[in-house]
Amino acid sequence: MTDASNTDETMYYSFRFGKTNKVVQLDQQQLQHFPYLVALVERSQDFISSKNQNDEYVLVSNIRYRWFMIIFQSVIQQQPSILFSRPSEKLSVIGLLQLYEYLCIKSLPLPRFKDCKLVQTHPVDVDEGEKYVKFVRANVGETRNLAAKFVMAVSKNEYDLNDEKTRNQMYVLIMDILSNPTIFNIQFRYHTLVIVKVYCYSSFTKKQKEEMPTAKEISEIKRSDYFVGVNDDDQSLPGSFRSEFAWRVVHISKDEYDAIHSPPDRLGCRINTYPLNWRGWRLDTDNEWFPDAITEWIGLSHHWAIRFHDLNGLFVIENETPLNRSHRKQNREEEAQSARSGRFNTLPKRPKVDKFKHRSGPKAQKHR
Repeated sequence: MTDASNTDETMYYSFRFGKTNKVVQLDQQQLQHFPYLVALVERSQDFISSKNQNDEYVLVSNIRYRWFMIIFQSVIQQQPSILFSRPSEKLSVIGLLQLYEYLCIKSLPLPRFKDCKLVQTHPVDVDEGEKYVKFVRANVGETRNLAAKFVMAVSKNEYDLNDEKTRNQMYVLIMDILSNPTIFNIQFRYHTLVIVKVYCYSSFTKKQKEEMPTAKEISEIKRSDYFVGVNDDDQSLPGSFRSEFAWRVVHISKDEYDAIHSPPDRLGCRINTYPLNWRGWRLDTDNEWFPDAITEWIGLSHHWAIRFHDLNGLFVIENETPLNRSHRKQNREEEAQSARSGRFNTLPKRPKVDKFKHRSGPKAQKHR
């Protein structure tokens, strides 16, 4: 590339936004993120009118300065959430995303969710290496970026709205954004609703539509009621936030993946298997959001296998039994049966007495 200013051995390219006085300078590394601008610079000799007398590349009028700067910050900082959290409610988020596409910026990858499987409009084969992942609890910033990728995917019709399960799961994810002002600010929720109204609102049921907040309801929430910090991206999520957006993907080796997903042996002697003192404790099998939480033992003694998401290896209590819904049901049924049989009753047994014996005896003799 040529025709660039050289300052302190760093090359800068100047771009003027139409006939305005707004100019932005990009260095070589920044420029590479915007293929449209790269092509404009490389082919400047073919388009004489693309440069002015100040050696600035003049951009067409539909590349608006405010939109471009929001996109620029999002791309350079690698923070997709900026696309929805920075623009004011008056700015057209549809126009901003159209400009994102116009600049030929590399598309964001579709978000991956822990337990939610959305059918794609155009399915692609998953790379072998992409299979070896695990999910860990995300922080606030990671959660916002994951939600932004999802909203971007919705705006590009990436999900099959003809699939009922996908449609319902999308609705849940959308409501996770719209109903959590402590995580997503007013702008993020407002622009999400705008995208939903345009691209998928008509596919939802009447009841689902009625449950969605309106743009007015989102805007009327006082900022002081739900203050979302400017620099809180690195903070931990509140424990009450239960959403697919609360989990991020971590790539791991094939060996680690196999160790996590392979069933334990009967004796519990596999590598990375550690014994725990099980007496007096049980796994909280109903706590799906914090699988490593344990609570005080209640009921009969069972043998559980516990897998902690944040630690390597399988932690075994006594013997290993697959922890699934059938075992949960069996556990509860056995506890209920034991309770009915009086197994947990610590009071001394009373002698069996026929309480009707003396009441009916004399009466029966009287009428003989």
